[in-house]
Amino acid sequence: MQMLNSNIANRKKDEDQKQLSISDWSTHKTKYPFVKEFSELISNVSTKILKTVLMTPEQENLAQSLWGANRSKQQLDSSYKPKINTLREYYEKVLLIDHKKQWDDHEKSATIYEDSHLE
Repeated sequence: MQMLNSNIANRKKDEDQKQLSISDWSTHKTKYPFVKEFSELISNVSTKILKTVLMTPEQENLAQSLWGANRSKQQLDSSYKPKINTLREYYEKVLLIDHKKQWDDHEKSATIYEDSHLE
């Protein structure tokens, strides 16, 4: 817990500093830019386009495997209710996960690039 500064002038300065703090990630940028737009895009294209244009064979296989595993679990346990029900939803989920992974990889490479220039 942080104590407030009793000096009113300094308190205002402290509040301003907190507002601009680097540790407040949300005020600077989002962790995954364009995830909403990407999600909207893939939700509006046909399943055929998802499979043939946007997905790699590996992504398609992963989505189908996850879908099949959940169907099998649901058949064995009638009380199991998966959050995702259709194969299409699995396709979209796999694409969103990959989108986020690409941003994570980009962030790592940008950090490595910056660090190498500081030396």
